Amino acid sequence: MDKTKDRFFIRMVDKKSDETRLPLCKKRTVLRAFFRLILGTYEYMEIVNEAYLDNKESKIKKDKSGNLVRGMGKTKRQEMYGEVHNHLVYEFKEGISDPETNEGYVSQQHHLTIKPFDEEQLDNTMTLIEYMNEDKLN
Repeated sequence: MDKTKDRFFIRMVDKKSDETRLPLCKKRTVLRAFFRLILGTYEYMEIVNEAYLDNKESKIKKDKSGNLVRGMGKTKRQEMYGEVHNHLVYEFKEGISDPETNEGYVSQQHHLTIKPFDEEQLDNTMTLIEYMNEDKLN
């Protein structure tokens, strides 16, 4: 069972300003999404480690007598992206569900499936990386 430190949250914006959020992605899905950014499918991408998003952030407030006390804390996920993906993260931590299996990443919310690289796609990706390293891309 993976932990949240091994998973990533991806937020992508395409050319039509449509936003796609993919919580709990493995590194291979991050790689595929990154190459989609390089190839021009997406205009903007954020990649954040899920363990970072689990950190609590407390607000300081005053009680009735005027003393400073720690207020109710929220996770960075709630602060940055709202309550949308909390249930998925809780189910993942409990071992109930995982959006990414050996067959790929499945997002029920966006009706999106990202499959792992097959041999041809992996070969094309390695060729692209070689071209990038040799500065042959213009």
